[in-house]
Formats: sequence, C-alpha cells, structure tokens
Amino acid sequence: MNKPFFIRELFSIDDNYKNKLISLFDCDYNNEFDHLHNREYFFKDVDSSFIMHNFDVCNEKKFLDFCKISDRFILNIEKLYGKGRPYNIQISKLKSKGKIPEHVDHGLSYMFSHRIHIPLITNEGVIFSIGKNKYNLKENSVYEVNNSRRHSVVNTTDNFERVHLILDYISEDYLNYYEII
Repeated sequence: MNKPFFIRELFSIDDNYKNKLISLFDCDYNNEFDHLHNREYFFKDVDSSFIMHNFDVCNEKKFLDFCKISDRFILNIEKLYGKGRPYNIQISKLKSKGKIPEHVDHGLSYMFSHRIHIPLITNEGVIFSIGKNKYNLKENSVYEVNNSRRHSVVNTTDNFERVHLILDYISEDYLNYYEII
C-alpha cells in the first residue's frame, strides 16, 4: 500500500461522539500487550488498553459499546477506504512530559492497514513529528498517520496526559493477503 503522505486529516467528529468515546474508554490502561513493544525504551511513557487486537476482541462489552456508538464513524471510514474491518482498537495515554522516541512501526499488518488517530484529549503542547515535519493533532479531528515513516511524539506539558483512540483498519482488498500470512 503506497502512503505518500505523512499525516492527513480525514474528517471531524462532534463533541457528543468524542465525549461518548472518552466515557467508553475511561479505563485502567492495563498494558496487556506489552510484549508488542519495547516498553522500557519506546513506550515507557505510554499506557494503553486494547478492546481489539489482531482481530481478536479483548473486551467484549467495550467492543459492543464501541460498535453501538460508532455507526457513523465506521461509515465514514468505509467511504474513504471501502468495506473492511478494524484490526486493532486501542486507547493510548501519553503521560505528562512523556515522549515516544522516533521509530517505525514494522510488520505486514501495518503495511496493509490504515492507522487512524482520534485525539480525545490533547493540547498545543503535544507534538507529533514525522521526519522534520511537526504536527499538533486537534481534538474533534480524525487523522490517518503514515506509521511506516520515522515518527515520534512528545508531550511538553506539565500535569496533562494526552489521550488518543487508535484504530487500525484493513480494507477488504487487503484482508485476503492478511489472512494468507
């Protein structure tokens, strides 16, 4: 899949949907899939909780609640990328003064998917960098991030935790390749 962009804004969501997501994902950040990352280095400042990982539902109640409130959101994703399925759905909290060092997400699942970020709680002091380009992702906007390029995040603020919902979406065109692998 060719991803010539760094970050692109896809569409916006309203405060009502954003607040429902915040309420739904108010969670314990169990870091259940620590084995996926080098937590000691890359993700020591990040807490996360998955409701879906690798097509497996991790929290059935939260997954069903997400589906109930997300019809319009998923429809917008399907309009952009065609029919498909979420591969991962997670909530990610970057701690105050935290950082995610520069890295590239490796693996075929990332190559086949669209990495969607929904900033739920953020501010101007949270900077997402891809190469030399710097971005401040805004609340109520939905973005696709090209995670196959070197990227990093820094939260420069005191006493403020950035929270994003991250969804990896694979269109039907690529589901067959993924299932073969």
